[in-house]
Amino acid sequence: MKRHILFAALLATTLLGTAACSDFLDEEPKGRLTPKTFYSTQDELDMGVNALLAQVTQSQSYTNMQYPQWQGDDITANPGSNKQACAQLDAFRASADNKGVVAAWNQHFKIIQLANDVIENAQRTKTTEKERN
Repeated sequence: MKRHILFAALLATTLLGTAACSDFLDEEPKGRLTPKTFYSTQDELDMGVNALLAQVTQSQSYTNMQYPQWQGDDITANPGSNKQACAQLDAFRASADNKGVVAAWNQHFKIIQLANDVIENAQRTKTTEKERN
């Protein structure tokens, strides 16, 4: 019995060892869009620019993006509610982990990242210089 267990363990180790070195484990992401595979036509470049503009519009539409404009007024000064993030801005003492400040920075860095993706990949698009600009 001990011999059968040893043989099964050796067989399992051999099978796993050879399968781990095989190329069939490498997958190509066929359904995933990446900047390297996406920007190949003028339409795809236009979609990238539209996505960028949608992020710019969104960055100016939500409450967290308006936090910096609220500094110094009493619109959100109620200390007894869930407005502590706004109260920090009212007092000009926003901490580094203030949810409004963090959301504003993250949103704007996302816009910069999308803009950089469009700029970097526009040269690979099979279009004329006039269409790219």
